[in-house]
Amino acid sequence: MDLDQFEMLLGDIYESAWSTAHWSTVLNRLAEMTNCTIAHLYISDHRTRKVLESYCGGDERRISAAHQAYIDHYGAIDPRGAKSSSLSPGNWILCQEHFDERYVSRSEFYQDYLIPNGFRYGTGTSLLTSNNVDISFGLLDEAQAFSREIHLPLLNRITPHLQRSLQLGQRLQQLTGQIELGSNFIDTLPQPVVVCSSSGKVIYSNRGANALLAVEHCIRIEKQHLVCADTHHQQKLSALIRGASSVNFSTARQCSRASRAEPGIMTTRSLRNGRNLHLSVIPVPQSHGVQADFAIDQGVLVLFDSHQGDFSNTEYWLTSLYRCSPAEVRIAKLLLEGQSPEEIGLSLGLKLPTVRTHLRNLFEKTGTSRQTALVRLMASLPTTGIVGS
Repeated sequence: MDLDQFEMLLGDIYESAWSTAHWSTVLNRLAEMTNCTIAHLYISDHRTRKVLESYCGGDERRISAAHQAYIDHYGAIDPRGAKSSSLSPGNWILCQEHFDERYVSRSEFYQDYLIPNGFRYGTGTSLLTSNNVDISFGLLDEAQAFSREIHLPLLNRITPHLQRSLQLGQRLQQLTGQIELGSNFIDTLPQPVVVCSSSGKVIYSNRGANALLAVEHCIRIEKQHLVCADTHHQQKLSALIRGASSVNFSTARQCSRASRAEPGIMTTRSLRNGRNLHLSVIPVPQSHGVQADFAIDQGVLVLFDSHQGDFSNTEYWLTSLYRCSPAEVRIAKLLLEGQSPEEIGLSLGLKLPTVRTHLRNLFEKTGTSRQTALVRLMASLPTTGIVGS
C-alpha cells in the first residue's frame, strides 16, 4: 500500500464529513487503489431497502449507464445490502462466497442489471444504521473477484474512518439545523440579545443587538468577543459572564450545582447619547434547549435595556424565555414582592403543597434551586422588551 496515497485518501474521507459532494473524490480514489470498476456509497431505507441517496466513483461511462436504474429499482433488491445488514456494521462480504452460479443464474439483480451493465463481482458492507436508514459501501468489478488477501486489508483499514466521517457528517448536519432553530428563537425576541460562551465569545447576536452594537461605542463586538470601551466595565462584564455560566445545566434537576450560576446586571453609559445602558447577563435557558442549539456546554444571554419598566415585562421574559405557566408567573410575581410560600398560598387561595409544586417547576425551568436565586434571576431580567412598551 502506498503510504502517501493512503494518507491522501484519509484526508478526503474526513473532508467528506463537511461536504457530501466530496464523496465522489473518495470513491474515485478508492476505485483506483483497489483497481475496481466502481466504488459506491449509498443510503437506503432500513425497512424497504429503497435507495435514498447514492454516490459513485470510478468508470464514468459505466456509472452514467447504470446509476439511475440502481436508485430507481435495483438497489432495493441488491443482495449485498440484505446480506451485509444481517452482519454487524463494518463486516465486509465477498459476493462469490455467498452467491454461487446457481444463485446468480436465477437472480433478477444479476441477470437484469449487474451482468447486462458489464459487472459480475462485488463486495460490500453496512457502515452505519441510524434513524431508520442504512449507509452501505460497495465495490463492483467486471473481471476480478474481490480477495480477502488482496482487497480486505485496505478495506478493513479504512472502514472505521469511513464510519467516523459519516458520524461526523450526521452530527454537523444536526448542529447546523439546531443552530438555525436557536437563531430563529433568539431572533423572535424583541430585545437586543447576544449569546456568549463562558469566555465572552459571541456565538450569535440577533437583529436588535446587531443594530444596537453597530452605533453604540461603549460596548461592541471585537475579535468575536463582547467588549466594553473601558477597563472597569470590561472587568465587570467578564465577571458577570463567568458567574452566569459557572454551571452546565445539562440536567435541570442538578440543583446543588445550578445554584452556583449567578445572573447579574450592570450599567454603562452610552457614549452616543449619554443614556444609561443596562445589561442583564443570565444563564442560557433550557426551556428552548438553546445551549444544545448553539452547541455550547456553558453559555449566557446578554440582554440590553435602556429604559425603565415594571413586572409586566418580567412576566413576559418568564413566559417567553423560560416557558413558565400563568400560575407559575403569578407565584413568581408575589415571590419578587417579598411574600413567603405560605403568604403566596393565602393570597392566591392555594394549598401550600401546590405552591411548592409550582416553585419546583420554576426552579427547574429557570435552572435555579432556591427562592433567593430565583428572585435574583428575575431582578436581573430586563424591565422592557415587549413591543410597544
